[in-house]
Amino acid sequence: MAAYGLDAGALVSGGGTGNAGCCGCHRILLFECLRRLGGHPSPPPPLHFAPLAVRRLPISLRGAGDGNGGDGAVINPLLVRNASASVIIVHGTGGSGDNWSYLALALSFLRLNAVRWVLPTAAERPTGVSGALRPSWFDVFGVDESSPEDEPNILAGSDRIRGLVAAEVARGMPAERVFVMGFSQGGAVALTHALRSPVRVGGTVVLSGWLPLRRRYPAAVEMTNSASPILMLHGELDDRVPFAYAEKSARLIDSYGVNVTFLAYPTKGHVLVDEDIITLAEDFILREAPGQKVDLLRKGVDRFLAVVDKF
Repeated sequence: MAAYGLDAGALVSGGGTGNAGCCGCHRILLFECLRRLGGHPSPPPPLHFAPLAVRRLPISLRGAGDGNGGDGAVINPLLVRNASASVIIVHGTGGSGDNWSYLALALSFLRLNAVRWVLPTAAERPTGVSGALRPSWFDVFGVDESSPEDEPNILAGSDRIRGLVAAEVARGMPAERVFVMGFSQGGAVALTHALRSPVRVGGTVVLSGWLPLRRRYPAAVEMTNSASPILMLHGELDDRVPFAYAEKSARLIDSYGVNVTFLAYPTKGHVLVDEDIITLAEDFILREAPGQKVDLLRKGVDRFLAVVDKF
């Protein structure tokens, strides 16, 4: 499995999505997304046309808001008129909705082009030993059985996600087509929401996350959402969220009667963006909420090139 930033060729192939070699747009969009997220240290591979027009697009949505009165960003479908699903992405410590807008933009041009992306940003709060102010859903004192937990802010983060789901439903999106995806502590918030949601959402994807507040379960589990699938993806080399702790999280969730799948990656650590992991997340959303137009970008570029060839 090739990680983004380690195999430039994989950026074009897209994990077998059928868009391989479509055009240089894929390389530029994914490179820009990875550069912004810190996952690609080297320049993108050479292109056969000038990329500047693509790279200068106003893709940063900082300060636009999360669509429900909070900080963050929203990206509506770029290639189709109406969204067929909504995806709420919950960032990790020190991240932001704006950071994730680059990945969302790239995916909007590729397989998930009928998705409305809702990208909330947490409030800044003192975090870690240094007490530095960073966007954070809650303070993390340790990821193990004995560390204290910031329960009020964990629940506040879950409540914010619940509000964003309700806002998408109010916009006309069925709850069963609203998904939540969280990374690291954002994954902890996403799992908290999944176990306590009063409505059945389309599903929850957790990247390098864990289940907090374990002592509150199973009493706090809301069975209304128990059939909604949860996909947990975790690297065995994770040095921030121990693999064993995440794996036990999945076993506990399963014991509560909740629909959960846990997939391990022996060679990966605390992964933010990875080709195989993102492809699995895409597959999960496509399976639960079909309706994406996978080949729209390829057809559009082919049509453009055909016109150019006439001159």
